[in-house]
Amino acid sequence: MLEVIFACNEDGLIGQNNSIPWKISQDLKFFKLTTENHVVIMGRKTFESLGKPLKNRINIVVSKTLRDDKKDLFFVNSLKEALDFSKKFYPTKEIFVIGGKKLIEEALPIADEVYRTLVHFKPQKTDSDVYVSREFENQMHLAIQWPGVENGINFEISYFDRHLHSQPQEQDSGSI
Repeated sequence: MLEVIFACNEDGLIGQNNSIPWKISQDLKFFKLTTENHVVIMGRKTFESLGKPLKNRINIVVSKTLRDDKKDLFFVNSLKEALDFSKKFYPTKEIFVIGGKKLIEEALPIADEVYRTLVHFKPQKTDSDVYVSREFENQMHLAIQWPGVENGINFEISYFDRHLHSQPQEQDSGSI
């Protein structure tokens, strides 16, 4: 099963100047609790922006240039290779794509589940803005949504499930 977890604003903005343009501790705590003890797949720029592997996770970095496997840190050439590696060596772990743009957009059409924090915040635009499409919202079922406010910023953490969307709704035929 493939899961994607990310935050964006209404325009699909996920990053600015190689960082997240808002600070919402509740979202970071949710991210940590959701991904801890599982596999996280990220691109090179995301890994470099973090500065180190995420603790208590199996970190897989998709990169054509970086190579320095260590404990709980592996480098591969593609999302497919990352998924194959995860399924082979960590078959009981959940697999999360956590960024950046290219991997999120590659994973969304095949993801089984998506955790998306929608942040109602519009920073000043820059040349370094990074956006993802929100088209997946029309292809999956919004199963749960948790609203929140922090530092005057409204947000919702939403859980989307592809399989609920594809299953027909049961209808109550009633009784006579």
